[in-house]
Amino acid sequence: MAKYRGNGLVVLFINPGGTAVFATNHTAFDVARQIDLIDTTSGNDADKEYIPGNKSATATLKYLDDAVQAANQGTMLAAQVIEGTYGTVTFGPQGTVTGKPKGSFAAYVKSHKFVEPFDKAVDIEVQFEKTGPMLADYGAIF
Repeated sequence: MAKYRGNGLVVLFINPGGTAVFATNHTAFDVARQIDLIDTTSGNDADKEYIPGNKSATATLKYLDDAVQAANQGTMLAAQVIEGTYGTVTFGPQGTVTGKPKGSFAAYVKSHKFVEPFDKAVDIEVQFEKTGPMLADYGAIF
């Protein structure tokens, strides 16, 4: 299997304000998927037993704010990922070229964190909370 670097990643957030495209300014993108486990242990069971419950997922995007574009694109990107905003997160680990893998899910922006350190680049960290099923999952392509 061919390996690849994360620098080709493209993240799109399609929302009522338009489409926010994070293609060259991201520094990290993490998707964490989980499922609730329902405890069904009873009676004389010596070991715990579970059945699967509801699935959930969060995605965290970190990107650099751009001072050159702060008056236009940088501010427009930040304005589209304000907490409470609903939209569709679509991501291409290897870009959006036809035939490359993609993932997609409806989500709310759960948190929006602006980080301005003294001696490092200014970045923004956004957390998305998936709502409903995956729209494009493993095996899906552009």
